[in-house]
Amino acid sequence: MSTPSQLPEHFELTDTFACYRPVADVSLEEAVDLIDQALLYCRENEIYGLLADLRHLTGFPSPSVIDRFWIFTRWAETSNGKVVVSIVARPEMIVPDKIGVTVGANRGLLSDAFTDEAEALKWLRATCK
Repeated sequence: MSTPSQLPEHFELTDTFACYRPVADVSLEEAVDLIDQALLYCRENEIYGLLADLRHLTGFPSPSVIDRFWIFTRWAETSNGKVVVSIVARPEMIVPDKIGVTVGANRGLLSDAFTDEAEALKWLRATCK
């Protein structure tokens, strides 16, 4: 994983957190890499909250349980307990038990997943106080 030297495309900063809204037709691995790079940018620039809107990442099916384990373990390692992540995804990408969120929490990643951006922002604002 390389260190991003500039703001990733589709990345914006607010006064208290960052928003990342990538648009691409990619593989699951490429999608995970995109979010990982945004997390790394946040961690290295002391940005403690990230809204990751994944609704416009296409080209892959809903991740399996094993995929979710890998994804959230990786994101937890990258965030190193320093970045809170609020994820916005299409309904078919979020499983009812939110196993990825649990896996991440068990590894030090504070996150949650939503289908509605307003709810995701509300949670992020409340969590990043």
